[in-house]
This record gives sequence, C-alpha cells and structure tokens, in this order.
Amino acid sequence: MVQPIAIVVAMQSELTHLIPEHIASSDVRSDIWTETHVSIGNLPIIAVRSGIGMVAAAAASQHLLSQHDPQVMLNFGCTGSHVREQYPGDVVIGAASIAHAPVRIDAVGNEIFTSGGFGVGEDAEADHIFPSGSGLVLLAQSIAETWQPDPWPVGSPPRLPGVRTGNVGSGDVWNQHLARLDALHARYGTLCEDMEAAAIAQVAAMHDVPFLTIKDISNNEYHDVTDFDEHGAGILEAELGKRAATLIWRILESLAKF
Repeated sequence: MVQPIAIVVAMQSELTHLIPEHIASSDVRSDIWTETHVSIGNLPIIAVRSGIGMVAAAAASQHLLSQHDPQVMLNFGCTGSHVREQYPGDVVIGAASIAHAPVRIDAVGNEIFTSGGFGVGEDAEADHIFPSGSGLVLLAQSIAETWQPDPWPVGSPPRLPGVRTGNVGSGDVWNQHLARLDALHARYGTLCEDMEAAAIAQVAAMHDVPFLTIKDISNNEYHDVTDFDEHGAGILEAELGKRAATLIWRILESLAKF
C-alpha cells in the first residue's frame, strides 16, 4: 500500500485551487475534519483545511499523521512579503519554516527574539526553526525552472511573477510595521510570513516526516498597506494561494512517478 501525501492548508479559498477541475475527488468526514481525497495514478493525496492559525494547523497536522501515516507533509497558501522586491503573484519555495512570534520580554520591556530554549533542561522548548526536506526543496526548484506563474491580475507589477527559495516565517500575528518586517528578515532570512507553516513543520518534525511549504505573495506592506475592513483583509480572495497550489500540484505529479 502506497503511503499518502498529506496536505494542510488554512483556507478554503486556497484549497479550492489545488485540484484541477477535470480530476475527481471526494470529501470524507473524519472526527472534526473534512478530508479531501484525490489520487494521481497510484499516489493517494489527502488534504485538510485547518483554518487559520498555529494551533489549528498543528491539530490538523497531527490528525493526518495519526490517521494516515503520510510519507510527506505539504503546505501551501498565501503570505505577506518580508522584503521590498517581491510583488503579489511571486512564489516562495520554503527552505525552512520559522516560528518568529516566540519572544522574551525582559525586565525593562525589551522584546528579545528567540529561536527556542524556553524552559529548563530536558523540558526546554524545541527550536523554532524547521528546515524543509532537502529533496523536496530541490524537486520544487527543478520544477519551477520551467514554470511561469500566472500574472497578477490588478495593479502594475514591474515584472511577471517569479519563484524564489527562502525562509517562511509563521506566527499568530500579522505584521505591517516595516521596521519589524526588516528585523524579521534580517534575523531569520524570511521572505514572507503566514500563520501556519512552522506549526505544521514542527509536528511533521516530531514524527520525522519530510515537510515542504510553498507560498505565494498576496500583499506587500512596503508597497501598499493592507486595508482591513469588516470583511477581513482588502486582498484578492480569488487569487489567494492560486500560484502556490499550481506548483504543489506539479510537485505531486512528479512524486507520483516515483
């Protein structure tokens, strides 16, 4: 029996882009989760929409790992940029996923970033930096060499979307302050941030299962400050995760040949 590929994605607006329209899939209810099942050849794929946030993503990941013993864990979706030179539609292959929110506030109120180590001795917290599977990164890079992401449909980006490899930051926080974005990028080499990847990566690492995240840029605060209203962020819902999903599907097609 072929072990499945497991995918955790935060939002339905992202998940909807994963499976091409001509390919049949089915939804299966399992405990509190709705699993989307699809196959490419003999390779089974099981995707779960976790909901937004680190706890939700970790819970969905543990469900998939416990119930299905996947050979690989994947994640994709939309992100906000941590660097000026990225534009909406650009794609990031995650070299590592980094939980950037854990900090220590010292006695005089200074915020001190930490990569791990809260606790004492054997009870110290795990590191917050989780490298992606090197083989998965190389595979994604190879596929991306001959792939052009779709143009962003609005605005006037100075170039077509491109693909870069770098670190993805995660935390239950949406950073808009440019000085903080600069600090996160300088400290961790992050190209973008989401609210799930590092949580999924940590759970996958606990089970020694290779992990990869693919993200696309939906907003860049250096260019345009995201406008929040009663409906959420003022971003193009129909474009969220679309390009990342396309690259993930190409990766799945390649894995199905092995």
